[in-house]
Amino acid sequence: MILLDTDIVSLLLRYPDAHPQLVRRIRETPLDDIYISAVTVAEIMEGGLALIRKLQPKDQESVGYELLVNSFHYLNRFAVLAYDSRAEQLFHNFSPHIRRQGRQDCQIAAIALTHEATVITRNERHFAQIPGVVFENWVD
Repeated sequence: MILLDTDIVSLLLRYPDAHPQLVRRIRETPLDDIYISAVTVAEIMEGGLALIRKLQPKDQESVGYELLVNSFHYLNRFAVLAYDSRAEQLFHNFSPHIRRQGRQDCQIAAIALTHEATVITRNERHFAQIPGVVFENWVD
């Protein structure tokens, strides 16, 4: 079971042709084994909503809405793992030093640990500091 980190999903959404190795690895993995987290869904949707607000005064909101719709359709390809009470408990058990690495990364790591999933990320430095989490970089 693999869990795509938000940075990977963002790459795939923004630059789908720029990382052929990543795309190849994902295509080689059965879709039933690929998940995203509720945290990633929230981060991607928040980014789309922020873009809409940013473009609103310039009367260019349609660009933001297009991104939001495209993101929604892309994210629906994958099963979503919830940030449930077990993941939340793991998150709160991380030391403050670990949590300072980034709240969302720690939440995603907690979800991965709960489901014994491997996180696919480019953010190796943060995930390397979270005890027990297994991660791989399919980009570099």
